[in-house]
Formats: sequence, structure tokens, C-alpha cells
Amino acid sequence: EFISEDLYEMNLANLKTAAGENASLALDALRSHNEKVYSKALRELGAYLDAIEEAAVANDDEAGFAPVLTDVFDSEPDLVDRVISNASPSSQIVDLSSVPEATWPPLARSHRFPTSFKNVNAYITQIGSIDSDLASALKASEVISVDRAEAQVDRIALAQTILGSRDVLSSVLRADLVASLELEEHLSVSGIAAEHGALFAHL
Repeated sequence: EFISEDLYEMNLANLKTAAGENASLALDALRSHNEKVYSKALRELGAYLDAIEEAAVANDDEAGFAPVLTDVFDSEPDLVDRVISNASPSSQIVDLSSVPEATWPPLARSHRFPTSFKNVNAYITQIGSIDSDLASALKASEVISVDRAEAQVDRIALAQTILGSRDVLSSVLRADLVASLELEEHLSVSGIAAEHGALFAHL
């Protein structure tokens, strides 16, 4: 009765009972299969995360991660970082535009999205620069994947931003990232700020 009336304390034993025998306790699974328990987990998110800490991940699959992250941000924005950190390795956001912009930095810190041209460009446009969080993701991937549809002028603009981000990216990594953009023409030297070091040797 306490379970059906939503009166139970949020702990692991009660959560398992409410979710059902052998059911996943991850938020995306609850969202798909048990809306009542999912709603309670969102309302009591801190207690939910404490309950599953040693027993389950906060999100199982890539497919459900974006809607879960959006719901978490809407209900408990201060716990977004924790949900991301406790999600399974397969919990990735393929397209950053599918989740609130405020979740992008913690997603970058946890390397939770592909460093595609579209995602990197959107991130820089929103945040204003390659910050330490995006730099962390780029250091992990060492590449920006591009699609043929991306215009050369936009690729060049991104290349200039990358080359100017000496405070957060090494000269070798900046050169590798620019190479991955597959520019059809050489960058104008006048658009690259002078600096000491090995950047030009790597380009």
C-alpha cells in the first residue's frame, strides 16, 4: 500500500520493490516503464542517487539520456553533474542541441558527447570560447569529425578559434584538430596570432 500510494522512503530496498523484481533502477528505464517511480525519483533526486550509488547507474542507454537529462535539469539543476557522472559509459548525447545549454559544460567535462563539428561549433557559439571543459573533451578525442555539408568558411572560422586557444590546448593538439577539419586551402598567416613555441612547425 505504501508503494502504491507513493508514501515510501527513497532507499534501495523500497526502490527495488517499487520498480519491480529484476527491473533496472536507472532513470531512463524508470521513465520508460514506471512513470510513477520515475516522478518520485526526480522529486527526491538526491535521495535516489544516494540509494543507487553502489547498486546501479543513473542512466542505462544513449537513447534515453537526453530526455532524462532535460528532466533532471528542469527539476534539480544542481544535480545534473552527479547524474552525468553516475550514468553508464554508453550514456552519450549525440547532438548537444537535444539538451539544455547549461548541461553542456558538465557533459564536456565527462566526455559525454562526440566532438563533431556541429557540437564543437555550437558549444563555442554558446559559451563564447573553447573553455577548459571543452578542452578536456578535445584532449580526449584528439579529433573533430566533419561532415561534407559543413562549409569551408565555417571550418576556417573554427580553425582560427582553435589556433587561438593556446591557454587550454597544446600546440600539437591544436595542429591535429585543425588537420581533422580537412580544410581545402591553407590558413592565412595573418589570421594566426604570433606566439612562441612549436605551433607553426606542427601545422
